[in-house]
Amino acid sequence: MIDLEGKGGHAAYPHLANDMVVAASALVGQLQSVISRNVDPLDSAVITVGTITGGTAQNIIAQHAKLDGTIRTLSPESMEKVRKRIEALAKGIEIGYECKVTVRYPSSYYEVDNSKDLTEEFMSYVAEEGLANVIECREAMTGEDFGYI
Repeated sequence: MIDLEGKGGHAAYPHLANDMVVAASALVGQLQSVISRNVDPLDSAVITVGTITGGTAQNIIAQHAKLDGTIRTLSPESMEKVRKRIEALAKGIEIGYECKVTVRYPSSYYEVDNSKDLTEEFMSYVAEEGLANVIECREAMTGEDFGYI
């Protein structure tokens, strides 16, 4: 979650405010380059901004805006790199838009790294015993509680 706090104002006096809807929009655009320019293309990572809220009325320049989303990576190193880059971009928005930006990470899932040999052995056993229909699927960037185990 990223909160942006600045000086709101009346739409007739934009020069007396620093619009947090505009600042949040700029940040969303910048976040889209984090993965493509900071994570090895042979690694995988995802940043999704799922919601953006800001403002209170059509003729009031927003004092506050909030971005909510998720980060997914396949390694702790990539997660750390992505987080550091997000925080650096947030600092740039603070300077450029003269506002306060707070970045919080309410929860993180760790990647699940299954042993190839054990997985193949398990899948063979399940298929041979007729316990389930085994279907191989590709990796996915879904959240996984097993990452905590």
